[in-house]
Amino acid sequence: MYAICVECSHQRGMGNLFRTRNIMNWFDEHKIKYILLINNDERSVTYLKAQGIPYRTVDLWDYHTDWEKDIIDKYNVHTWINDRMNTDIRHAAHVKKCGVKLCSFDDMGSGAELVDQNFCPMIFDHIGDLKGKSVFTGIEYMVLNQEILQYRRYRKEKKHILVTLGGSDTYGVTVKVAQAVKTLPYHFTIVTGFCFEDYEELEKTLSGSNVEVKDTVPSLIEYFKEFDLAITGGGITAFEAVFSGLPCIIIANEHHEEQVGGFLKKSGCSEYLGYHKNLALDKIGACIENMNVEVLSGNALKLSEMNGLENTMREIIK
Repeated sequence: MYAICVECSHQRGMGNLFRTRNIMNWFDEHKIKYILLINNDERSVTYLKAQGIPYRTVDLWDYHTDWEKDIIDKYNVHTWINDRMNTDIRHAAHVKKCGVKLCSFDDMGSGAELVDQNFCPMIFDHIGDLKGKSVFTGIEYMVLNQEILQYRRYRKEKKHILVTLGGSDTYGVTVKVAQAVKTLPYHFTIVTGFCFEDYEELEKTLSGSNVEVKDTVPSLIEYFKEFDLAITGGGITAFEAVFSGLPCIIIANEHHEEQVGGFLKKSGCSEYLGYHKNLALDKIGACIENMNVEVLSGNALKLSEMNGLENTMREIIK
């Protein structure tokens, strides 16, 4: 049995959960048993219930009761997978003392030094500082939804632009971007995420404009096919878009997303506007105007063979 342990919150967002969903789909396809463990985050739990996904809530910040051993013993767990980014060494020690394999994703926490496999496809700076017995870096370990393969296409123009800035948009960047783009001569559609809370302010900001707003969509990856360009955060969504052939303008919502923006800009498939607190909103229009979508989209489609999920799972199940 595999245990998959995920941390979600309004601040952290739901990107970790969506990555985990890709791993769960892989396990389901290969008829491999697992249990999903998640903190009691209201929106994430609501999402899981709506999707009919079995889960168990746990207190991820309980470092004293050794609940990890109870889980491992009850479900006969042989491999524990964390998607928490900053695991505590006390938690990692509880898992490892049970003699199970411990894997982690983009883990920069104190517990990383005890991890058997640390998969870090979204870390591009200071790679030498990463901890773990085995560390896997590079986009060849990017765990993405394989649905992308159905909708990859080459873009040639920039008429239709998507704005999607995270499932929770903790810092209200969507409203700021809406203010900046509502008078630009393009067709904009804003898709809000599952945890978005600023509907009233967004509606007020866009009053009288032609900007369309959608309160989530069934499949954002499928929805990408309708657009020529996207304005996104620097998380998983940016890679999903780029690997679909959809160039991005990236705004970092968190400091760790800055390196993603820098990497995708350097790769020639996106532009990077910087950290959200330092965002010069008046630069968005000029950025769009100067982007060569044909070149950016071509570079995006060459960036990955979309084999990151398979590469990662092959290492985990060894």
